[in-house]
Order: sequence, then C-alpha cells, then structure tokens
Amino acid sequence: MANLGFGQVTVYQPLTVGVLATGDELVAIGNELTSLAQIYNSNTPTLKSLLADLPVTIRDYGIIPDDLDKTTAAVTQAMQECDVLISTAGVSVGDYDFLTTVIEQLGQINHYKVAMKPGKPFVFGELTKNLAKPVLYFGLPGNPLSTIVGSLQFVIPALWQMVGAAPQERPMQLSLTATLKNDVKKSAGRMDFQRGILSQNEPGDFQVESFTKQQSHRIKQLSHANCFIVLAQDSGNVAAGKTVKVQPFPWLHR
Repeated sequence: MANLGFGQVTVYQPLTVGVLATGDELVAIGNELTSLAQIYNSNTPTLKSLLADLPVTIRDYGIIPDDLDKTTAAVTQAMQECDVLISTAGVSVGDYDFLTTVIEQLGQINHYKVAMKPGKPFVFGELTKNLAKPVLYFGLPGNPLSTIVGSLQFVIPALWQMVGAAPQERPMQLSLTATLKNDVKKSAGRMDFQRGILSQNEPGDFQVESFTKQQSHRIKQLSHANCFIVLAQDSGNVAAGKTVKVQPFPWLHR
C-alpha cells in the first residue's frame, strides 16, 4: 500500500466470536479433578486452536454450569458483545440441556440435528432479542470429536464467508480419493466421518486405512490419524480395495 501511495484503506472489522462450554462435570485445564464424575474442558482450547487461522477476535465465556438462569445470563452477555456465539454441549434433549431453550427465548433455532456421525445434535440459530442485527449461533455437541467435525464442516466455512473472504480466498477443505486398505463397517442413514491414516504407495497412489474401532469417545485415535474418511449417507459397509473420499486434517497442511 505504501508503494502505491495509499495511507488508508477500507477493511472489514474483525468478527468477535464468543465461545462457551456447558456442564457441571467440566473442569478448567490447570485445576484438579476432585471427582470421578468430572472431566477436563478440552473443547474450548480445541475451538480456539481451530479458529486460530481466522481473522477473528475470540471471547472466552468459560464454563457455564447446568443451570437455566446462569445459561441465560451467559448467552445474554455474549450476544451483546459478539457477532457469533459457539457453544459446546447442552444442545441435546437431556434434563439439564438448557441451551436450546435459551436460544429459543432469545432468538430462534433455524436448524436442529444433522445426518452425520459423529456430530448429530448440531444446532444453528440466531440471537435477536433487543439487537439491531442478529448474532449467529452454532451449538456443537459436547463430545470432543463431534466438536471438531462440526467445526470443520460447518462453523469454519461459515466464518470465512462472514469475514468477507471471497470464495477463491478461503482456505480449501482439501479432499481427495484413496483406496481402502481394510474393510470398513458403516450403517446407512448418516454421513460418516471415520478416522484414518492416509499414505502413498511406491507408485504414488493414495491409500487409506480406517481404524477398526470408530466410537466417538476414542479421542486418542485423533492424535494418530491424519484424515477423515468420508462415507456417504446411504453407504453401508465398504470393502477393502474400494475408492473412498478422504479429507486430510487441515492442520497438517497449513
């Protein structure tokens, strides 16, 4: 800009993105677990890491207990200070899942649940009460793996669009095809994102191996995997030797 003689240029104001986690069982990293019923809040640090490449300002609203009034107060504060709010947990139909109730009181839910695994209880809505413009709301499941899948498939692409990046300027969700090295089990009905290890053989062809066990609680697998194997909604079991769609993890090719 200086070489062209411009002292001022018009820019987009960075989005302010609020993040919060819900659940009585959550403990902030750095504190000790005092009960077998407690777990560390890994979702908030994960979200911050996933959003690190975006030109956004992040506000962390901490851990919100399973209480309707406290959840209402936290969301009310966040919607007054942010352009986007992302929450983890509290969007299912349990007795202590209050977020969907609060979102409906302060705005509206535009979409609830998606046919994918993991990450089915995903919520998209708008917070509008007493606001000049709506604050977009993304409600992610509490399962850490579901948080990652939902962020990569929905939240991050939406944020890139919101910050004003033209389609050709947005980081691509890289996908390619590879040959399965082992049989994969899947039930028809939901798109499936299975953890796998992508590699190339000596001629340079892509191959991928799926982990035998794909339960959503197997978080350690994520540190060993380097991709998601994306299986179509109507797909059933897939045999070794078949071609499948693969999404390499974006943090491996930054």
